[in-house]
Amino acid sequence: ESIAFFRGAHVEKLRSETKFVKVVRAEYKKLLITAGFHSFSGWVQHTLSFASYLVLAPMYFARTVTFGEMHQAHALFHHTLKSMLDFTSHLDKISGLGAQSLRVVELWDALDRYSGEGTDAEEDTQRPLRKVPVCDSSNDASTDVSTDVGSDESGSVQREVDVELGALDRRCDEEMGSITSDIGRVYVSELTCASTESLAVRDLTLFPPHSQVPLLQGLSFSMGWMDSVLVTGPSGAGKSSLLRAIAGFATKGCGSIQRAPLKHCFFLPQSPYLYEGSLRENVLYPSSGGNTSRSLDGKSESTEDGERTCGIHEVFDSLGIMYLIDRHGLDEHVDFDKMLSGGEKQRLNFARVLLQPDLRFVFLDEATSALDEANEDLAYGVLKTAIDAFMSVGHRPNLKKFHTHQLCLERVGTNGYQGSMVAL
Repeated sequence: ESIAFFRGAHVEKLRSETKFVKVVRAEYKKLLITAGFHSFSGWVQHTLSFASYLVLAPMYFARTVTFGEMHQAHALFHHTLKSMLDFTSHLDKISGLGAQSLRVVELWDALDRYSGEGTDAEEDTQRPLRKVPVCDSSNDASTDVSTDVGSDESGSVQREVDVELGALDRRCDEEMGSITSDIGRVYVSELTCASTESLAVRDLTLFPPHSQVPLLQGLSFSMGWMDSVLVTGPSGAGKSSLLRAIAGFATKGCGSIQRAPLKHCFFLPQSPYLYEGSLRENVLYPSSGGNTSRSLDGKSESTEDGERTCGIHEVFDSLGIMYLIDRHGLDEHVDFDKMLSGGEKQRLNFARVLLQPDLRFVFLDEATSALDEANEDLAYGVLKTAIDAFMSVGHRPNLKKFHTHQLCLERVGTNGYQGSMVAL
């Protein structure tokens, strides 16, 4: 989902193709080495087959050994040499034995866990059955009926319960089918550059996946180009789902969404996405920063010039993460997803926003949840001076001072959440 929010499908496809090419080259290299090894071992085996005769020939002519003894020594040398070469020909299988052993141990542990759970379940089934009170229709008095499977009376009760449950399931299926037929699709379109609005949501009703209960009901609001909206509400109110709908990912429902052109928008998901690569490649993601291209004279040159590098330094310095460049450089390959803390990842996400060209609208899904208040103020202060309009999802009261409006999501009965826009 993070890759989809960043619109990084083309970058991931290029990275996958690059890794696939490396795998193919490695396989060809392995085949070449294997063929060379077998050729060399065959040559050694046939060449050294005469070594025993050459060593024992002087002893034979000096009548120190007999011809039979010399033949026995040759056979022993031949079998010893063959055994050594057979051992080396299976080195790849021996090296893979370690990984296979680990898989067997993990499978064995999993089977032990399942076996323990099965033993607990069997003990539960062997416990005496509890008597359940059942209403008698003849005298309206409650009696204790044993749930023993072998009794005819309990069997009849069970059949009656099954019939009632089956009828209830059919009624639920019919009701669900009628509801499903009424659910439509949320339509997302782009506003023109001359429009005074940057975002317009009209009568949005949104359903979560695999559910027929509305999450958002009749939501309508609009934003101008200099507006900034903070979306608040309890957990599970559909704040992140609203951003997914604006991005075009959540379409189950009805209503319409008009937003700024996608080339001028940028989405910051709740989970920062980083991959193993250079700091330049990660901060310019999903652009082609860090990749190389060929110039007209055939020389390799970086697609990011000195001006872009200077811009990266300025952005990192404004966000207080200049030490990442001093520590790792811009072009050293590091697994930053495992290396950086949550706060560093989120500030790197803000650096991505500030380095994207032609941005006018940014959507942030709890983009500062791992930051302290000081770094949160620093990040939003830089964002507010660089971006025309933005929408944030958050819980902290500190965020209100960076926004012009607040969209409050509140539950209304059982019909999902509705929102009201207030000025800050």
